[in-house]
Amino acid sequence: MKKLLLFCFVLCYNFSFSQTIKEAKQALAEEKDERISIYKYDYKLTDIDGKTVDLKKFKGQKLMLVNTASKDGGTTQLGAMQQLHKKYGKTLKIIAFPCNDFGKEPAENKDIKKFYEQSYGVDFFVHSKTNCKGNTAHDVYKYISSKTLNGTNDNAIETNFCKILINEDGKIDAIHPSKKNLNSQEIISWIEK
Repeated sequence: MKKLLLFCFVLCYNFSFSQTIKEAKQALAEEKDERISIYKYDYKLTDIDGKTVDLKKFKGQKLMLVNTASKDGGTTQLGAMQQLHKKYGKTLKIIAFPCNDFGKEPAENKDIKKFYEQSYGVDFFVHSKTNCKGNTAHDVYKYISSKTLNGTNDNAIETNFCKILINEDGKIDAIHPSKKNLNSQEIISWIEK
C-alpha cells in the first residue's frame, strides 16, 4: 500500500511539474512575441461602394489581405479567394485591396466591382481602389510594411496578389508572395487551425 501511495505521489508530482514547465515555456514564447496587433490602431476601410468600416469590426477573426488588380496575371486568384470565402467565411475574412501600384489596375471602383462580381462572383469585402506601397499607401499597408508599427516586418509589398495572413489577435502570421497558391497546405492549415 505504501508503494502504491508513493507511486501515486510521484506520478502526481511529475504531472504537475511537467504542466508547470509547459506553462512556463508557453508564457516565455508569448513574452517573446514582439508582433503588434493591427487593432492597436484606429484603421478605417472604405468598401468599393464608398462605405466606411472600422477594421476593428473584424477583431477575433482571421484576415487575409490581398492587394489585387484586374489586369494582372494573378487575377484568376480572385476565384480562389471567393472559394475560400465561401468555405471559411465564418472564421476568415478576405479583404481585397485593388491598387494600381504596379500598373495593373487602371479601372475605377464601379468597373472594378463589376469585373470582380461578373468574372469571379466575388462577394467578399473589396476595398475601394487604393495604394499599397510608398508614402501614399493605405494605413493598413503602412502597418504591414513598417516594423515600427507591426513589430516584425519592414518589407514593402513588391507585387500584386501578395497574401497577408493576420490572426484573430490582429498580428501578422505570414506574408506570402503572389505565386503562393491559395489552396496550398500551408495556407489551408493556417485557416483551419
